[in-house]
Amino acid sequence: MKTDEKLALDLVREHDGHISDLAATVAADGQDHLLPAVVLEHLAECESCMKRVGDAAMLSLDAGQVLVQWHDEARAGQVVAQAVRPPLPVRALLVALVLAAVGALPALSNAPLRIARLWSGLVAAAPPVVRAAAAIARAGSDAIGPSLWLASLLSIVVLFLAGLAIARTLPRTSLARAAQRGGG
Repeated sequence: MKTDEKLALDLVREHDGHISDLAATVAADGQDHLLPAVVLEHLAECESCMKRVGDAAMLSLDAGQVLVQWHDEARAGQVVAQAVRPPLPVRALLVALVLAAVGALPALSNAPLRIARLWSGLVAAAPPVVRAAAAIARAGSDAIGPSLWLASLLSIVVLFLAGLAIARTLPRTSLARAAQRGGG
């Protein structure tokens, strides 16, 4: 906007002839040159419009003081914008830990049985794995290279572990039904 241009009359004057909020703000900010002469004349004569300009100026002044204070506090490192860590809820964490332990008791009660079953499964599966490793070793290093021998041994272990994982994830009832169907 050029300095000789004025704000439109419908923006700075209300229907009743008094100044608008925009005009009050413009006048409060010292930008009188943007207001049309009619509005300036009314402003000089109308006490209520002059009060609105004063209120707008005070609001602007208060906002300016708040911004300066905030800026000074920010420079001093006292800004509240940095999140202050709330205290750690130690009691709530302890209660949650106790509740989790109590909830885990049923699962932990049969943990020794699960460990024993896993161990017996590993012991039962060890002979076939050892036999396969021995058969690969008997084939001799001349027949297959060391990297191929290692890859074969690794594939045996991976297949064994995959089979063990599948067997452990199947429900016992499914295994029992499968055994009954297969047995007779």
